[in-house]
Amino acid sequence: MARLLRTKRYWNSSIFDAITAYAPAKDGNDVANYRKLLKRWTQLDLKRKLKSLTGKEYLQVVDAVERMEGWTAGIEKVTEPDKIKAVRWDRRGTIIAYLLAKRGWILKQQLIKLIESEGGVDAVVVRPMGRKPFIRMRPDLTPLNNLNNG
Repeated sequence: MARLLRTKRYWNSSIFDAITAYAPAKDGNDVANYRKLLKRWTQLDLKRKLKSLTGKEYLQVVDAVERMEGWTAGIEKVTEPDKIKAVRWDRRGTIIAYLLAKRGWILKQQLIKLIESEGGVDAVVVRPMGRKPFIRMRPDLTPLNNLNNG
């Protein structure tokens, strides 16, 4: 939230106008109540521009907006996606299973469902018209290990 309010959209605005932009009435927000609570919680003049606030005042506004939005403190858990390490083919040369670094062997159809429902695997499902879906590794910044390296 602290970063968002420093973007061009809000930074040059008054607190009053920033509330209208952040929580517009067309989205079902009670803008008047939002302003009233922000004023009560921060004790700041809502005509002040965000860029004019001291560091402490700015954090008061951020805390008030987060409180109004129902934010709770917590820890964001960032996990690395599971990687495909190997594949298994049937006698016709069709891939039937994938070896994932964290989950072990998984059948192709199970992996397709997993990618499309949860993500968490460093791959995408491609669904060409008139053909069966297949799994492709995500391209990265190293051209030598991408599929289009000629």
